[in-house]
Amino acid sequence: MVRYDLLRLLIALSISLSWKRPDQLDIKGAFLYGSLNEEIYMRLPPGYDEHDKCARLNRSIYGLKQSPRQWYQRLTGFLIPLGFVTAYFDLCVLIHVDNQVIIAIYVDDITMVGPNTAKREELKKLLQAEFQLSDLGPLHWLLGIQIEWRDNNSATLSQQTYIDQILLRFGMDTCNSVHLPLNPSIKLLKAKGSDDLTDVSRYQQIIGSLMYLVIGSRPDLAFTVSALSQFVSKPTKEHMGILKQVLRYLKGTRNLKLVYTKPMDNQLTLIGYSDADYGGDRNDWKSTTKNIFQIAGNTICWRSVKQRCISNSTVEAEYIVLSTTAKQQLWLQNTLNELHIDLSAAALYTDNNGTIDLTNNPRISDKSKHIDIAYHHVWDLVKTGKINLLYIPSKDNLADINTKALPRPQFLYLREQVLGRQ
Repeated sequence: MVRYDLLRLLIALSISLSWKRPDQLDIKGAFLYGSLNEEIYMRLPPGYDEHDKCARLNRSIYGLKQSPRQWYQRLTGFLIPLGFVTAYFDLCVLIHVDNQVIIAIYVDDITMVGPNTAKREELKKLLQAEFQLSDLGPLHWLLGIQIEWRDNNSATLSQQTYIDQILLRFGMDTCNSVHLPLNPSIKLLKAKGSDDLTDVSRYQQIIGSLMYLVIGSRPDLAFTVSALSQFVSKPTKEHMGILKQVLRYLKGTRNLKLVYTKPMDNQLTLIGYSDADYGGDRNDWKSTTKNIFQIAGNTICWRSVKQRCISNSTVEAEYIVLSTTAKQQLWLQNTLNELHIDLSAAALYTDNNGTIDLTNNPRISDKSKHIDIAYHHVWDLVKTGKINLLYIPSKDNLADINTKALPRPQFLYLREQVLGRQ
């Protein structure tokens, strides 16, 4: 199944490059088209009198673990002879050899993107002749995310309907709203022996529901949900109270959308922001890795996770997150190269001068000799020019919204920069 950040990238490219709106197709009974490579037998369904017999499957059906792969092979087997090739950056993306049509596959949903409208219409007819499908028109609803096209120069991604379902499910549909998902003065600590515990199952359900929001369209919740998810095995009533504050924040921001607009200067830039909160976790003193990427000013991917090791300094914490962020930037750059998309500029920003100095002037010292070799690949990326590393003040570093709980003015400022002007 295609990655969420890749789908957002394709939508952002459609807006930035003035392509026609992506098309959405739905294959009916997709898994029934696959062929089987093994002998598989099944019990006869209710209603058959032959109790002493079973059925041998000639084709895949829903419920088989092989069905998704067999459907994928059936679809790609049809598209490749038509001039498509599978992309190296994601095997669920197929690109036409002349780069006029891009296809993204998510189970039985097909999204068609590209500048050539005539070829897209021609491909639709070929698919309709081969499979039973529904042409749903311009992309408007995918993976629980609603896509609204304001005009040819802007679009929005939102999960407002899903947010309403969450609030109703957990009894918070009539709650009062708050301005922040997490108060900066709150320190999240593990449960102690004397602490009152809460319903583990309910806590896990809320966290799971919020995670789908984070990966879909709400990067402003990435840090808070990531931090609270560390207590799913033994949450306290205090943790549940903080989690309910997140739901109250959702109540007041249910209308927020991820906004994509065409750049005024028509410049297609890829900008990454890297940041770390040194020793921010008060339970194990590990730092938090955060990054955000924008193309033409539109946010396409983000991440907020705790680092695996304890850093000895702010420079080390920032250096580790820089290495992780560089991998994502390299993947995005390779993706755009394979799509034959030319960038006007690409850069990776960090707010720590010590990290930039360590990257540009690699050396072994008492402060850096213990850093794992896995994180040093960023040296080579900067040296060969694959990554352009630049400094940015902390107040303008968009990744800061995913690093720690922020005061209200700074949080609202960064949220607007990340989500776009509503």
